[in-house]
Parts: sequence; C-alpha cells; structure tokens
Amino acid sequence: MMYKGGFCNDIAVKRIWRLSGGKNTELSFRKYTKFKSVWHGLDGEESLKWLKEWLEKMPHILISQSYIFVHAGYDGRVVEQNEDFVLWSRESFWDYNTTGKEIYHGHTPSVINQIHKRHNNVYSMDVGANFCKNLKILEIKSKTEFEVEI
Repeated sequence: MMYKGGFCNDIAVKRIWRLSGGKNTELSFRKYTKFKSVWHGLDGEESLKWLKEWLEKMPHILISQSYIFVHAGYDGRVVEQNEDFVLWSRESFWDYNTTGKEIYHGHTPSVINQIHKRHNNVYSMDVGANFCKNLKILEIKSKTEFEVEI
C-alpha cells in the first residue's frame, strides 16, 4: 500500500493511504532521515527514488520448501496467483490451503491484537499495530512470539 499510496499523484489514493497509517509512515521518514525542514511526501523527495525502484522489484510472494510469505492472500487452488488477490484479498483463503506449506500473511488487522493461527497452517500476522500501538512478530521455527511497543 505504501508504494501505491505513497508514490502516487492521485490525491484520493494518497488520502486513503494516509488515513490507513500512511501519515505515520511519512512522519517516521521525517523523524529518522534528513527530511526535517521541508517535506513534500514520499513522491516529492528525489532522494527516495531508490526506495520506489526497490519496491518495484520486490516479489509479491516468497515461497520456500516449507513456507509461503504473502502480503494478503494466497489461492492454493491455482498455480498462477492473481496479483490483486495476493495484494488486497481479505478472503478466508486458508479454507483452501492445499499446498502442504505454512502460509504467513498480513493485510487484515486483528481486532484483538493477536497473531492468529488459522486452520490448514495459515498464520495471520497483522496485529493491528496502527490501532493497538504494539508490533508482534513470530519466529516461525519455534512459533515464539515477540512484541514491542511502538
């Protein structure tokens, strides 16, 4: 969402992104970088061109022998994944995880600030840090959770 909302000239898209946590992202760039006096947004900073190019090259899915890492959803019924589904789905895709692999995804925040283990070895990792002010991560081999306040 940062790529689409942060590096975009569409004011409506940028507004939705900012209301969904993008404003905090921009503030963190201002706080921890040299952009302290004049801030034109992610798309207004020539020195952040490298970030946009790096994001463009990132894969939407990482698949290993035992794990699948995806932003929003993974459709185990098909070989070729639909880009919109992978990036934006809020569907209960774990109902049809027949991959034999553990799937880790985010995108849909938990209302109770917890990592959820779904059936069929799917882990919903988005704990709603934007709303609950803490961030959690799961060490996948031991399934140990770690938490930090933000």
